Amino acid sequence: MSSTPTTTTTTSTIHTTPAGTTAARRARRRAYTLELLGTYLVLGVFLLIGLFPFFWMVRTAFTPRQQSFSLRPSLFPSVFTLDNFTRVLTSPTIPFATQFRNSTVVALGTTALVILAGVWGRTRWRGYASGAGRRSACRCCSSSCSPVCCSSSPCSW
Repeated sequence: MSSTPTTTTTTSTIHTTPAGTTAARRARRRAYTLELLGTYLVLGVFLLIGLFPFFWMVRTAFTPRQQSFSLRPSLFPSVFTLDNFTRVLTSPTIPFATQFRNSTVVALGTTALVILAGVWGRTRWRGYASGAGRRSACRCCSSSCSPVCCSSSPCSW
């Protein structure tokens, strides 16, 4: 590469650019493209590794029982069946309805508690300094405390 400037003349202006600028841009663009391709390749491999257990779970759900426990499993089952779903939903030994209800109660209870904690955290209590989010000193004990202070009695603000 030569560092001598080349001059390009057009009808209205004259542009002076270093020699080899176009080649340098192409090289940078090629390097960026290869870097981007490598990044997406690595992300794709991690995505496949992360999603494979979900694929295997769904595959096993639609595979006949004998084929699920074979010593040589195939990536895709030769026969698709819904017997596993009917067995789980109608089996007297698997309390699916009870387990589903328990999971729903826990999920809804956790969601409600998180929402209440968020509301509690966003509430502006008396005694907070305006705008700063800091508590001001308590009038009864001169400490920074919550709306209920001094261990047992509400603060007399």
